[in-house]
Amino acid sequence: MLLPAPLVGWMVAATGAVLALGGLLWAARRSAVARSLVPARVTGRSPDGPPRVWVTDSPGGSEAVLDRAVPGLLEGDVLMVRARATRPGEVGACPRPWNAYWLGLLCHGLVLLTVGAAAGLTRDADEELLLFVPLFGAVSLLAPFLMVGKVAGLVGFALRGTRVTGRIVGYRAHPFVLVNDLRAATPRVEYEFAGATRSAWSGAAYMSSLFTGRRIAVWVGDRSPADIMTVGTVVYSTGVITLVFGLFGAPVLLWSLLG
Repeated sequence: MLLPAPLVGWMVAATGAVLALGGLLWAARRSAVARSLVPARVTGRSPDGPPRVWVTDSPGGSEAVLDRAVPGLLEGDVLMVRARATRPGEVGACPRPWNAYWLGLLCHGLVLLTVGAAAGLTRDADEELLLFVPLFGAVSLLAPFLMVGKVAGLVGFALRGTRVTGRIVGYRAHPFVLVNDLRAATPRVEYEFAGATRSAWSGAAYMSSLFTGRRIAVWVGDRSPADIMTVGTVVYSTGVITLVFGLFGAPVLLWSLLG
């Protein structure tokens, strides 16, 4: 579909503005959740039914119950929780996110807004442009920006957390990551923290489940001693793929709008 070049530029700029706004709203939401967290101390476990943990220091200073089980928590552990407005007497554990995708959306949106506006202001009104070309470049360029957000989240988690040494003791299929039509593996890690030996599932995706017994670095989150992060092999492979997308998408976008 051929459209006047300035119009295409402004359409790209409008898309960038929407993405940047989405990133800002996402960041505001994250900030609001962080401000609402309160410390809670584990005081016991439910004797029957689904495992639940009672906590103190919940909103109002009363005893409450976690809305879901958190494997790896021990009596006396302190974690950050958030009250559930629709379920009085219940609080939810809020582990720190591993990603900062909002940062990727914000930066990508600002790039599209800048490039699109520049093209809209400088293009000849009589010139026509195939809409598919700049949009293809913009979509391809989104991947590396999201990867930047992923890495920023991992680094932020590591800087706030505590690094310990752990050992992979088992694997299970990752819920959604596929590698060559096969499920990636999620490791179960045994580690020592706060004077206790713990075992927890990491959210990292590994391309192989043959590393049982391997010693790896583990970062324990600042919001809960049962919240851990390990860096999986899929991070490296997706990093290479997104770099290729970026090196291809950036020239396409710049050439189509400013060339």
